[in-house]
Amino acid sequence: MGHGHPTHFKPVEYYRFNDKGKKITLGILVLGIVLLVLGLVLAAGKDYSAHPGAGHDGHHSSVQVPAKTVSAHEEEAAKAGHDTHHNKDTHQAEAHVAHAHGNWGGHYPLTNEPTLLERVFSSVLVNSFMFTGISLLALFFIAVHNVAHGGWFVQFIRICEAMGGWLFIGPVLLLVTFFVAGPEMYLWLQKDLLNDPEVLHLLHEKEGYLNKGFFLARQIAVFVLWIVLFLMLRKSSRKEDLEGGFKLYDKRVGLSAVFILLFAFSYSMASWDWLMSIESTWFSTMFGVHAFASAWVSAIAILILITVFLRNAGYLPHVSSGLMHDLGKYLFGFSVFWTYIWFSQFLLIWYANIPEEGIYFYNRLADYPFTFGLLLILNFITPFLALMTNSSKRNYNTLAAVAVIVLLGHWLDFYQMVIPGALGPFGEVGFLELGMFVTFLGAFLFLTGTMLAKAPLIPKKHPYLEESLGHTYDI
Repeated sequence: MGHGHPTHFKPVEYYRFNDKGKKITLGILVLGIVLLVLGLVLAAGKDYSAHPGAGHDGHHSSVQVPAKTVSAHEEEAAKAGHDTHHNKDTHQAEAHVAHAHGNWGGHYPLTNEPTLLERVFSSVLVNSFMFTGISLLALFFIAVHNVAHGGWFVQFIRICEAMGGWLFIGPVLLLVTFFVAGPEMYLWLQKDLLNDPEVLHLLHEKEGYLNKGFFLARQIAVFVLWIVLFLMLRKSSRKEDLEGGFKLYDKRVGLSAVFILLFAFSYSMASWDWLMSIESTWFSTMFGVHAFASAWVSAIAILILITVFLRNAGYLPHVSSGLMHDLGKYLFGFSVFWTYIWFSQFLLIWYANIPEEGIYFYNRLADYPFTFGLLLILNFITPFLALMTNSSKRNYNTLAAVAVIVLLGHWLDFYQMVIPGALGPFGEVGFLELGMFVTFLGAFLFLTGTMLAKAPLIPKKHPYLEESLGHTYDI
């Protein structure tokens, strides 16, 4: 480790969110809006009834049961004495067979094919939750290094604080999505349309938790908690610019420890509520960790992209290749961690072969095989191979390229968590979905740039600043 400030170090340096930064972020935002409008125009006249997953009478189900499999189940049901309703029409019989096959967690045939409104707000939910998670995980990044007394990270603190500003927008968009399209996406809000006694029994068992009043109460409480903790961390950091010393830092360490504990529970609960409850008869004890891992890697990717941009714009001159190497190790290591969690959840559910659990992956493998397989390529194989060497983790262009690929891959991961349950087999990755993602990305980066310009880019009196400025090592 090095000690002492370099002689040319400028202790007070503000980021100027000038024309270049605004042009890039607004350009991304405009591109997203153009793609979104194009997607809306193309989707407005789309006939979903021609989709191979469409069922009778304009209904749909995310479970596709092959004819041979259906026949086997019919024979088994007849032998077991369960096939007693011989006068049911074709649609009712097929629905019974689908249920026998394990249709516990899919999108039930309650409504007609998804409307444009459902498709739009399903995409809003994907991006709202993803970028809210990225914002929150940026603060988690700060809190972890505070508790660990990590000195190397100091020069990235203000970037992460600026990323936290999305917490004022993301939760609002989530609540708007719930009020506008919630009844169309969440099965537990549609109990009056169900006639399956077993499904109704399962939802009744969860009614104490999955009801509109309690849902909104805990979401608002969690959102307020996140914002208050963000403001407290940011206020302490800004106050440190004036006072400095370990006394204030030690208080922030305690606050960070509280943040980590509350974050662990609240983010897991939020992922259960906003994402897992879409398929409300399905459950996974690993789901919260899966959502955390995806948001965590996404936050690291955006941190890398912003840092590379600032370096190229002439800011952060003391962010050495060693510091970028550390960020590269984070991206590499937690891409492997995400893969471990993602595959473990899949393996345990597949191995158990319990219908009410397995249906989650059955739907995705049957209806979304391309995007399902693409997750491993974008989120594991690419960062694993591209960042395996030390030199690649110190190369800004390589880091930035891998960060873009990984960010897109984890957007697809959140897409896979939401769309199959919300839209059944009718979801797609088109201009509308890509445009929504790019629009959110542009808006997130614009807000981050605006927030970044409101405080010194370097926390000049942080007790570990010298360690960060002198951070280097030979490899």
